[in-house]
Amino acid sequence: MWSNFEYLKPQTLEEAYSLLSRYGSDAKVLAGGTDLMVNMRKGLMKPKYVIDIKGIVGLDQVRYEDSQLKIGSLVTLTTLQRSKLIMEKADILKEATRKMGSVQTRNRATVGGNICNAAPGADTVTPLIAMDARVSIIGSERMRTLPLEEFFTEPQKTVLKPDEILTEILVPDAPPRTGRAFFKYQHRAAMALAIINGGISMTLSEDGLCQNVRIALGAVAPTPMRAKQAEKTLENQRVDEQTIGKAADVASQEIRPRKDSIRASPEYRVELTRILLRRALKNAAEKIKGG
Repeated sequence: MWSNFEYLKPQTLEEAYSLLSRYGSDAKVLAGGTDLMVNMRKGLMKPKYVIDIKGIVGLDQVRYEDSQLKIGSLVTLTTLQRSKLIMEKADILKEATRKMGSVQTRNRATVGGNICNAAPGADTVTPLIAMDARVSIIGSERMRTLPLEEFFTEPQKTVLKPDEILTEILVPDAPPRTGRAFFKYQHRAAMALAIINGGISMTLSEDGLCQNVRIALGAVAPTPMRAKQAEKTLENQRVDEQTIGKAADVASQEIRPRKDSIRASPEYRVELTRILLRRALKNAAEKIKGG
């Protein structure tokens, strides 16, 4: 059930965070709105002010500068799919967005909105964490940048202050001989939420040793997580069946799935982690060997 609210549309970042500073917890930011509008219609959120930032110029661009990919927070999922820069520099992000929602949803939903919604299984988040992405945040008092994996505090909660806005996602260049893979499992087609998803990035040295390993997993803990013990299992090792199998086993023991989930039991998610991560690690290694 809809409740009354005041609609505001700032034209600059300064105006936006000034409004957020003024109205605090009574305000919600509207980017794509694919989650916010649903929650407001259901009566789960009843903001007194809706601040639409879609009109702010410059936040809807993908560009490459200073050896890093810069993705504006208002870039839509459709733009991510079609961008040549994304395909060249962040192919697993394109793969992840292909599996998200309907065409209509992807045309409206934004990468910043998907991140700030802070769902444990947000599909853009695990590939970005695997690629060592950072986020730029601006507010009335300061501007800051931090690793994306540090952005989330609990389900639907982030480190954003009441007057702050996520403006940009920064993805550094990958070292040579780097392979990446994304995986997702859900019960139905693309419009279903993930039972588990994950992003993998690894680099092979000239003598075939695994380095710079990053394994990000979603929907298996209160927030998106790194499987750091599994990463250590692979670091400076040869990528073979035994090592991959061991890393997948270790990762399956690192996850912290909810016991009260209605979509999958903890035991099911543990087994899925073991199976799907093994496949994804092989896929990432094969991409390197295949050039």
